[in-house]
Amino acid sequence: MRDLVARWAVRRPHVLPVEVPGQWRLRALLDHELALRDWPVASSPADADILAVCGQPGPELSSAVDVVWDQMPGPRVRTPVTDGDGIGSALDGALAALRDTHRDDPREPGPPHGGGDSGESDMDSHAHMESHSDMAPAGIPLAEGAEDRDGLEMDVLHVRLGPILPHWPGGFVLRCELHGDVIAGADAVSLDAGQYPLATGDRAPAARQCDHILDVLDLAGWPGAAQRARRARDALLVGAEPAETTALLDDLELAVCRSHVLRWSLNGLATLNPDDLRRRGLPATWAGDAHDRLLRQISQARENTAPEVIDADILGSLPDIVAGLDVAAARVVIAGLGIDTAEHGTR
Repeated sequence: MRDLVARWAVRRPHVLPVEVPGQWRLRALLDHELALRDWPVASSPADADILAVCGQPGPELSSAVDVVWDQMPGPRVRTPVTDGDGIGSALDGALAALRDTHRDDPREPGPPHGGGDSGESDMDSHAHMESHSDMAPAGIPLAEGAEDRDGLEMDVLHVRLGPILPHWPGGFVLRCELHGDVIAGADAVSLDAGQYPLATGDRAPAARQCDHILDVLDLAGWPGAAQRARRARDALLVGAEPAETTALLDDLELAVCRSHVLRWSLNGLATLNPDDLRRRGLPATWAGDAHDRLLRQISQARENTAPEVIDADILGSLPDIVAGLDVAAARVVIAGLGIDTAEHGTR
């Protein structure tokens, strides 16, 4: 049975992408290549065979990558993805290394490929809601006590979302205090802040908007519409004819507008008042609820408008926006804000 599992893992390995801030295009091209190969994207380190690092991480994100690497069971392979044209060969090399590791001993973890020594810092990476502490058996933190609104003590859990998490801004960490599964308090951190420029190009903003739309739709539980957004994003990335990309965006918008279930699920989620946004110096495009913002992202994709880049003011406001939401809803909201943690520039 072990040999059968090993052969299946090598034939169809699960890949966990790491998005370095500013390198969303590399991660999107990797996502496209994985779809062509029918290789699944891993949902967590425990589910991953290959760790694919898209771009060159700074010191804080590198430490987070090492933590995730330590959480992956063997056999495992770690590979850098630094060039869009070299993604196929990088995956082929990772697959060959994985086969060699399985052949040597399917029970033992393989050595890192392209990585350094593992280590932890205060900026630990958690691909789920797992948090490391001195009292965290099996990586699951112990709950503490806190007073609820009715004066009774309730369990409190301290967890971190990001920076390595599907459909999550690269390099972004939200440190949460959970009462049950509800976020009672949080603070936000951008790893290696100011070290990454944001990649640009003629149609990069539209493709990036489609990438964020894909995130929202997948997290909202609608993979069919997410696939529509993926097709539009990929067409924009490869420079397809404008008529083709327009038709794809039309199809996406029609599907979103016609879905009563999607409207119901996003209606009233993290509603933001335009006057309050203006007073706090936050983007006017965030006005309304999650469904309003999703429709606005489709319009911004048509207009080739770039997503918002996190600065200090925006970073400090994000915990207030997700306070009172459960973790799943908070992830949808963060995806729908369409934010990037890299600075405007070129790479």
